[in-house]
Amino acid sequence: MALPSELGLITGQEATVEIGGAGSAGYLWSLEVGEDSGAIDASVGPKQPLPPSRSEPYGGSWPQVLVVRALKPGRATVHLELARPGQTPLIIHDIVIRVSE
Repeated sequence: MALPSELGLITGQEATVEIGGAGSAGYLWSLEVGEDSGAIDASVGPKQPLPPSRSEPYGGSWPQVLVVRALKPGRATVHLELARPGQTPLIIHDIVIRVSE
């Protein structure tokens, strides 16, 4: 899965980016917002749950998403890491978010 390196948003807009998941293997996503951190609100969480009629195969992981809300014009960087607690990250990725009016 290819994650974007940049996102352009308008104040008040929200974007959702699928970032995958590896929770069944003990990996968790973390994020930090740098630069103009007041320009956006960002969080990582589970994608909408699967319908009860569908089950995940053994070893599967719930898909995760990054949700970014544009609060005011500016530029912020979302730094994402997928890692097991206390270990070197498996994935490190930065996304530059540009917010305009």
